[in-house]
Amino acid sequence: PSRSARAPAAPVAAPAAPRGEPPVQLIEPIRLGGEAAQGDARMVIDGFRLALLASLVRFRAWRVADGDRVGADGAPPADGPSFRVRADAHARSGALMLVLTILDDASGFFLWSDNVSLTFDTWMEAQSRLIRQVTIARNISVSADRLRRIAQAPDLAPSLYDLWLRGQRMILDFNPDAWEEAGSLFRQVIDGAPGFAPAYSSLAQLGNTAHVARPGWMRSAAYHRETLEIAQQAVALDPLDSRAQLALGWSLAYCGRWEQAELNFESALQLNSHDPWTMTSVAQAWAFAGRFEEAMRLARAAQESTPLPNQTRWFLCQDYAGAREAARTAGDSHANNGMWRAAALAHMGETEAAAEEARACLATVTSRWRGPREANRRDVTRWLLHMFPIRREPDWQRLRDGLAAGGMPVDGASFGDVL
Repeated sequence: PSRSARAPAAPVAAPAAPRGEPPVQLIEPIRLGGEAAQGDARMVIDGFRLALLASLVRFRAWRVADGDRVGADGAPPADGPSFRVRADAHARSGALMLVLTILDDASGFFLWSDNVSLTFDTWMEAQSRLIRQVTIARNISVSADRLRRIAQAPDLAPSLYDLWLRGQRMILDFNPDAWEEAGSLFRQVIDGAPGFAPAYSSLAQLGNTAHVARPGWMRSAAYHRETLEIAQQAVALDPLDSRAQLALGWSLAYCGRWEQAELNFESALQLNSHDPWTMTSVAQAWAFAGRFEEAMRLARAAQESTPLPNQTRWFLCQDYAGAREAARTAGDSHANNGMWRAAALAHMGETEAAAEEARACLATVTSRWRGPREANRRDVTRWLLHMFPIRREPDWQRLRDGLAAGGMPVDGASFGDVL
């Protein structure tokens, strides 16, 4: 099958929203009660609201507005769906209680709520964590609500934004059978809104993970060059979109151009340092690049909000016990997870357990194989060894040696031979 994910050529244009308009996020003034309206408490709360506005505006697939300035009567915008972030603050005995909610303007339903009690001494430290929780809730709760409504109303034609959202959900579900459909959705969005940068970055994300999601799809320089062109279009359209920078960073890394890739990863982090997805993705990149201390520091910060297992990062950073436990927690949601369990156990000296995991991994990958020919142990091992853009040969050799100790046929495999 064709592996091309090429998007139509994009004209040079300012960032644009697809028809149907992305949602507006209205940040309302924080309602104050008790001692919160006075002195230092008021100053801290006003600072939090400004920080929240500054954080949310960095998500380029959304439009963010000051809820106190949109319409004289406070009515929501008429050109697309809108959601309100509301907050109530109360201060008593030196502690602040902040209650945050996300409200759908159209239905009046509350989609998410949380509260936190903070002291003035710990407020600045906790502010970043609280903003990350709001951004996660915004991404998950609001997106899930929109997808649910589309599913419940099949006669309602989805906007281009909703098509993009549906494609994003397919990527996150990591269902290999949906990869072609997701690509088709992103291309539909690009056809209808050629200036909408997130559609290009999503198409590049799809290309960067196609071989991971579909066992048997081998990497090739030509395929990675096609994906790189799409990622470059995304950044050309909106260089301030952190996910476009991420897509370009990964595309460059897969092409072996790590010095350039590092600049894009650093840009992504600078543009959206409160986004756990950005933090997690850059932490993964630093692990592949051999920047282990930075990878672990960033990963720990992201895990405060999104405690997701990541056996790859633990293994590359030489925490084999951590890699084993993370891979066990992850199960076989991704076909390559067993590789990290086997290699980690081998480096821990548990040879029999490593061999058992290696056999199980080979069976799992074989059962999900989508390569052009029938799976065999050597091809499965080659697919596993060359799946990721590991920058340094000693790090790749640690993975190869771990798989060899588990009994996988690694002879003939060499570092970088995919490219």
